[in-house]
Amino acid sequence: MSSSEVLDRLASKSDEFSSYCASDMAELCNALLTNFRNREHEWSDAGNWRAKEISLFRLYEKDKTPSGTIPLVLSQSKQLISATMSKFISTCVESYEYEAGKSTKKPQFLEKEKNVKMEDGSDRSYSTYGPLSVGVPYTSFELHTLPTKEEQASVDIKSKTGSITVILGAGNQPQLSLFDVLQRTLVHREVVFLKHHPLRPHLIALYTILLEPLIKRGFLHQILDSGIPETTKILSHKSIGHVHMTGSLATDKAVRTLISKVKPHLSQSEVDGMVSSELGACTPCIFSDGKYTEKE
Repeated sequence: MSSSEVLDRLASKSDEFSSYCASDMAELCNALLTNFRNREHEWSDAGNWRAKEISLFRLYEKDKTPSGTIPLVLSQSKQLISATMSKFISTCVESYEYEAGKSTKKPQFLEKEKNVKMEDGSDRSYSTYGPLSVGVPYTSFELHTLPTKEEQASVDIKSKTGSITVILGAGNQPQLSLFDVLQRTLVHREVVFLKHHPLRPHLIALYTILLEPLIKRGFLHQILDSGIPETTKILSHKSIGHVHMTGSLATDKAVRTLISKVKPHLSQSEVDGMVSSELGACTPCIFSDGKYTEKE
C-alpha cells in the first residue's frame, strides 16, 4: 500500500477518533495500559531493540571487551520506555475516568493547583500545577499557565475531510517518539502517521507491540524512513493537519516552508499553528583539562 493510500485510510478514521467521549478515551487508555503490562516479555526485547540501542551509542567495539556501561544502558532504555508508558497513560486514565464520572477521585494534577497573583501591580493572576513526577527518578515538572486576561490566538486548521498528524520521529532517545504519539492521540485525539528516524528503525518492532490498541483501531500507522523525497510527499498530502518533529531549527523551517507551498491559502500564523517542534536539548557541557582518548 502506498503512503498516499495509507494517509487516505487514516484520514477516514479522523472524525471517528475526534468524536471519542471521555468514557471512550478511558477505555482506550486502559486497553493500552493492559497491553503494556501484560506483554512486557514481548516488548522488552522486540526486534532486539535494546541491543541495537547499545550499537547506536557505540558502546561496544568488535574484538574488544564490552563497556561496563552496557548493562546500565540496557536497563535505562527499558526504564525510559516503561516510565513513559506507565506514567503518561495512567495519568490519562485518571483524568478521563474523572471527566466521565466513573471516578470521584480528583486527578493528581488538579489536586496540586495553586493560584498565584502577578507581582506587577495588576489584578492579574496565573495558575500553577504540580510539581509532579514524570516517572523517571529525580525528575519532576511544574506547569505555569498564562496570566488571566491574557489573549491567546487559537487557529483551527483541521480539514473537513479528516485531519492527520505526522510525527517525524526523534533520533536521540528511544522513548521520545512514543511520547509524541501518546500526546497527539490520547490528549488531542488525532490519528497519527509516524515516520521513524533513520537512526532508530529498530523501534518499529517495539512500538508495534506497545501501541497495538491504537494500530488495531486504525488510529496509528508507522513507517521506516525512506528519504527526503518520500517525506516531502507525505507532508504534501491534503489531509495533513499537524506536523510534530524533533530535530534542528533548519528542519523546522523547511517543514513550514513546504506547508506554505502546498497550502498557499493559509496565512503564516496558520502555518505556524500546524507545526510543533522539539529542537533538541540545550544542555551546557563543561570539559575539564586533561588527556582524552579518541573515543572519549
